[in-house]
Amino acid sequence: MLSIHVLGSVDWEPEWLGLDKYQLIEFLSCSDLKVKDEVELWWATIKWLTTTVHDDRAKHLENNLRDVLHYIRFPMMTAEQIYSIENGQLAKDFPVLLQPYLMAAYKYHALPLSMRGSVAEFKVRTFLVPFLAFRLKYSVVFFKCIELFSC
Repeated sequence: MLSIHVLGSVDWEPEWLGLDKYQLIEFLSCSDLKVKDEVELWWATIKWLTTTVHDDRAKHLENNLRDVLHYIRFPMMTAEQIYSIENGQLAKDFPVLLQPYLMAAYKYHALPLSMRGSVAEFKVRTFLVPFLAFRLKYSVVFFKCIELFSC
């Protein structure tokens, strides 16, 4: 399994911000990825999306956001974390893009486990993979993950 330490250290930042969109998507879609908390991966992705290091990225923020949202596992965040994302600037700037993901995550938390299995929208990768991958505590710095990156 891959591990990542995405926040709390400046060591990872140049490598993370240097990824192109397709590398980021491949990284986010890796089922072997382990993180301390799914919301940390969201904030790191936001940092990637909004960096001023790459002017081209800022010009295509909406398209890049649209492309990566599918790979963020919002249901694996707490309701409080989802709420903080909902009240963030990106959600205010792009409500049409973010609201479906946030509402599905809220719905996931609202329904009892016994009912989740019968809801078609919960049978997609975003809702299933984290249970299979067991995204637990991180231990390896980001650049080491890139060396092992084979998802």
